[in-house]
Amino acid sequence: MLNSEKTAKTVELLALSAAKQLLTVQARFTDAFAAGEMVLPGTMENLLEAQANADLTAKLQTRWNRAGKRGIEDWMVDATEQLIEGNVGGSTSGIQNAREAYERKAMQKALRELNRCADRD
Repeated sequence: MLNSEKTAKTVELLALSAAKQLLTVQARFTDAFAAGEMVLPGTMENLLEAQANADLTAKLQTRWNRAGKRGIEDWMVDATEQLIEGNVGGSTSGIQNAREAYERKAMQKALRELNRCADRD
């Protein structure tokens, strides 16, 4: 069972962190374009990772808002199954494969953080 207070705070902190990361990377892109510079592959990878984190936290916030801790517990079960069963690298697109890898990384991070919200008896 998840502790409601800890879970709410964790979902909020994950979302704030993802938003900050995305805004930082978007600012790097904007600055590079404004300066007429090429966007480096590492910056593109950072953008894919930031987008995956932001997308995941939006889903977590939606689940929290709709169903509270039960929604998050259900997500944790679903995410665990996806991580066990999911395949990364099945696309012919390198960008899609990278995006899927970052989505898995974001799921793993969220699961680690949310597992800390469990009531321990």
